[in-house]
Amino acid sequence: MSYAVVRHTAAGPAKGTVAVNPGGPGEVAIDRAPLFAPALHGLLADHDLLLVDPRGTGRSERLPCGVTDAEYRFGTRAQQRAAVERCARNLGPKAAAYTAATADDTLPVTPEALRVARTGRGEHRADVVVSGTEYGTLTRALPGGGAVTAGQSYDDVARVDDAFLWRISWTTAAAVALSALLSWWVLGRILRPLRELARATGRITATQDLSTGFPPAGSDEIGR
Repeated sequence: MSYAVVRHTAAGPAKGTVAVNPGGPGEVAIDRAPLFAPALHGLLADHDLLLVDPRGTGRSERLPCGVTDAEYRFGTRAQQRAAVERCARNLGPKAAAYTAATADDTLPVTPEALRVARTGRGEHRADVVVSGTEYGTLTRALPGGGAVTAGQSYDDVARVDDAFLWRISWTTAAAVALSALLSWWVLGRILRPLRELARATGRITATQDLSTGFPPAGSDEIGR
């Protein structure tokens, strides 16, 4: 989900944070900051303003469904109903996860996480499922009271693991190939005196010419 914060104007820390409920369904908050800020001018002197676009709207991975704002806002009741039905058909099974009944489950909070926020002490880890996607979450108390929760999709973790394993596999294969190449080169240099000696011996055997020269001795054990 995407959010924006309008900071208070007075010096010193904010006395609190005001969160705006944009209403809906389908309404956004972030792009309406120019409207909310003047309306809450008196509070913004010493309070921050938190704007959150609900799931599937605005900057929170908006789900277009083929219905224009004008068609929904300014049509007749029957036209609006037809537009909503068409939107639901276009979204398919996803539509069930974006109803008003499921809006409160956008950021599921466990009782243990609420305890951390209420007491301002400790931390809590939990696995939660949002619209069929599993997340690992960590809730940690804040020094001034309350808590913050961070989450990571296990699908993202799996993608990182796959990318890491792919890189490791290619690195290992490259290392094996390089090792084989170096071994071939080193063995070639080591065995070269033996091959030259074998060729000289073959010539002597074939020609019976004892004046055939032998290769000079090398500096290693095999060459000597």
